[in-house]
Amino acid sequence: MKKIFTILIYLILWNYTISQDFIGKISYSIDYDLDEHMESQRSMLPTQMTTYISKNASRIEQETMIGEQIVISNHKNNSSVLLMNLMGQKVSINIPSEKDKEKDNKVNIRYFEDEKMIVGYACKKAIYSTYSSKKQDTISITIYYTPEISSKYNQQFKELKGLPLEYSVVTQGMTLYFVANEIIQQKLRKSLFKTPKDYNIMSLEDFQKMMGGS
Repeated sequence: MKKIFTILIYLILWNYTISQDFIGKISYSIDYDLDEHMESQRSMLPTQMTTYISKNASRIEQETMIGEQIVISNHKNNSSVLLMNLMGQKVSINIPSEKDKEKDNKVNIRYFEDEKMIVGYACKKAIYSTYSSKKQDTISITIYYTPEISSKYNQQFKELKGLPLEYSVVTQGMTLYFVANEIIQQKLRKSLFKTPKDYNIMSLEDFQKMMGGS
């Protein structure tokens, strides 16, 4: 169970989004290649991720059989909060700024001529590699991105020439596949970007300890 919670947090924080001009909703399907010992827990992992983007805020949602996970980000003050509703237990966790991570990571991008259409958008292939000097490790991601939407909307891939609509990530001994299946430009309710008052505030470290982490 501890590993499931780690994966859920990783999933939603990896896709931390930043908004500039696009206003609307982008939905992704999620699939997995799992190790044999994780296969029995497949049903506990999310199969869909939805991102809502407004002028100065964003909201990412994913839901599993054990509850809902949401990240709400305010881009005026560069703050984000992770909301975990796990089997009725509601927890609010402040997320550290991405600026500290940016100092540690070095990005290398290779572009290719391969193309495909995804939900009506023309996409091109890229290999996006990040090197962490702290971890002495490089992570490479295969991406299909559309130049029609700015990558500024996704903090993880903001140096890319467009927004990723299909990509895969290897983590925790498994491979995750994200593919956009809906993009809608629309006005959004302001209430989507407000933190509910019925969540208990907790640090990420304390939450991990509560869930059995070290």
